Amino acid sequence: MAEVLYYAAPAFVLLLVVEWISFVIARNEALVGYDAKDAATSLSMGIGNVVINVGTGFTASAMRCASSGPAMSCTSPYNLSTALR
Repeated sequence: MAEVLYYAAPAFVLLLVVEWISFVIARNEALVGYDAKDAATSLSMGIGNVVINVGTGFTASAMRCASSGPAMSCTSPYNLSTALR
């Protein structure tokens, strides 16, 4: 799954740049583009998603650690890199 992102992320950025250049070149009033409110909403939703995923990973890690008992070490398969996926 992660291999797909190696190609998808640069392609996405490239297409955003192409779209921006087309708006600059066209200078047509009928083309609206993006509003600042739309960008702010998208960014805040993305940041919120990351915060929730990190919180969920750490909560699962804490629950696993609490349920493992005192005899077991408190190692967890969850860390920041897996929580951000």
